[in-house]
Amino acid sequence: MARHRRPMDEWSAIGSGLKELHEAIVKMSVIVGKYGYLKYGDRIAGLSNRLSKIRSDLENEMFREYRSADVSIFFGRKEE
Repeated sequence: MARHRRPMDEWSAIGSGLKELHEAIVKMSVIVGKYGYLKYGDRIAGLSNRLSKIRSDLENEMFREYRSADVSIFFGRKEE
């Protein structure tokens, strides 16, 4: 059975939600890692790494469906 093409507005919602989640995880790993609790901060940072892989995989799926999709949906734009 063929998969249906996901609407672009859903891809945008997924991308922005995962960006916000990633930012929150990074912030939390710094907060938790303070004052000698580095092992917990590092474990939370591991979540960030796994989430980045998921974001990348989903971004690839989006580009399979929409070759000309906005590259900033999942990871934002690089500041110059």
